[in-house]
Formats: sequence, structure tokens, C-alpha cells
Amino acid sequence: MKKAPDPAQGQSPASETEAPKQAADAPIPEILYLTGDNSSGKTTMGQHIADTHSDWHCIDGDEFVTGDLEQLLIAASQQVVPMMRGSFEDHLDGKDQIEDIRKHDAEVNAAWEPLFRAVCEKLKQVDKPKIVFVYHIYRQSNVDIIREYFPTAKFVEVQGTRSLLLDRYVSRMEKGDKRKDSEKGGRAGVDLKAKWRDGEGEHMTLLRDRYGPEYEGNEEHFKKFVEWRYIFWREPVWEDPKNDFRVINNDNFDGAQELERMLA
Repeated sequence: MKKAPDPAQGQSPASETEAPKQAADAPIPEILYLTGDNSSGKTTMGQHIADTHSDWHCIDGDEFVTGDLEQLLIAASQQVVPMMRGSFEDHLDGKDQIEDIRKHDAEVNAAWEPLFRAVCEKLKQVDKPKIVFVYHIYRQSNVDIIREYFPTAKFVEVQGTRSLLLDRYVSRMEKGDKRKDSEKGGRAGVDLKAKWRDGEGEHMTLLRDRYGPEYEGNEEHFKKFVEWRYIFWREPVWEDPKNDFRVINNDNFDGAQELERMLA
């Protein structure tokens, strides 16, 4: 998820709650929507389908959300992502915060609606008959909006064992990621030792106060920060039969093969 500075003001026309209308002569593209936690491998899976199936076009939602859409993302993130994460200190203490997090569902749903409607409006304009769209889903309301625009969309939840996801994410942080911010040459790696030792802000300070000044020996504690910051709780919409999600485990990076069988 992109970091959010000050929230944008006002409301985009794309956030209106009226049901979308598709022009009679504009065919609705077939959508295969891949979602899942960060580092589950969903983007790689989507690109594999596009690389091996000439009739499918892959869109990485993180690269798709630019311009006005990015401002909607910034606004929503600033407004509700702290509520969606819960307390960092409670997370470190291993407390179950889901009940408290869900108390903010109405605010979370309202904040994300403008972005998801705008994304769907832009996606309708893509001149491709079959699209693998790789992006987030946080709540049932997100699924409902996507279904309004694309009633026949297929949804896939890409999953991985939590410990593996954390290992992958930390490795990506350290090495950098050429796929992200590609127009800038990729996302640079992070010196994790320096981040722990010198990082500003209450979260790094709390980690140092609790566990000591050096990263070495505190790798698992740093992963708790990564989990809270980047792989926080999402509503398990894939468990509801009405949503007709396909769940694919990608622990061994072989999920693309199962996805191909699904499309056969």
C-alpha cells in the first residue's frame, strides 16, 4: 500500500452511489480479479497468465491507481488505514483486535467507496476483452462495488502461510523491488539495521525501547512491525459462498498453474 500524506479534500463524482450504467455498445470486459495479502505473489501470477495467454491482459492495480485515483487512495488511506491496523502496541502484545477494528467498518466502507468506484470506471475504459486485475480487497463492500460494474467477474484470493509472507516482504524491503515505481527505476532497498537503529517515529522508537538498539537478534520483532504495517487484517470475504471466490495457496510459487487450470 502506498503511504498517504494529507487527505485530499472534496469528493470525486466517481464516488456517487448510483448504480453504474454501461453504454449499450460498449462491451463489459471479462475480469479476473486477483487479491490477497502483500507478498502472496498475486502480481507475478497475474503477469504469468498474460504472458502465456495472448487473450488476457494483466493490470497491476498499484500502477493503475494514478492521478485523481491516487488522490482518492491518499484520502482513504489517511482517513481509515490507522483504524484498519489497530494499535501497534497491542499487536506487539499479541492482543486480538479484530472486534475493535470492526467497530469502524462503516467509516472504512465509506472511505474506500470513492476509490473503488473510480477504479471500476477507469477499468471499464480499458480496451481489452479479458483483464487480469491485481489489487486489494479489504471489505465485503469492495466486492459489492466491483460486482455492480462487472457482474461476471471472477475473484481469486491468493494466500500464503503468514511466516512465509513476512519473510518474503522483509526480503523485498531489503533487496528492493524493480516492479514497483518502475518509471523511477524500481523501489530501492532498505538498510534494515539502520532503520531499526536510527528510524524516527513512535513505532521504531517503541521497538528499540522494548527490545534494544540493534536489529541483530530482533528480526522477529521487526516482522511484527511489518505484519502490523503491511499485512494487516482484511475481512475474509473469500469464505462467504455468495462471493464465489477461488482460493489458491501460493506457498511454493506454483499457484499460477492452478490459476491456469481454472481458466481452462
